[in-house]
Amino acid sequence: MARRPLNVATICTGNIFRSPMAEVILMYLIDPDPAPKGHVVVTSAGTVRRHVRIPIDQRPRSALDRAVERGEQHAQHQRSENEVQLSF
Repeated sequence: MARRPLNVATICTGNIFRSPMAEVILMYLIDPDPAPKGHVVVTSAGTVRRHVRIPIDQRPRSALDRAVERGEQHAQHQRSENEVQLSF
């Protein structure tokens, strides 16, 4: 029987600071572990539209680039109803 993936959404107001950092850190922690690989989907989103398609703020991006070298992969988006439903 196929395992349904676990969807983890990190949410904050603008999705340019806290939630993208949480997303990148979670992906970094999951990546080397073969057990959840392919079974956990991590995303981040904001609750407001004021920063849509704006890249992650430079301050957390610099910290993430130094720590896990993945900060450049993020661009802000507002959470969708589908993301909310997948989280339950």
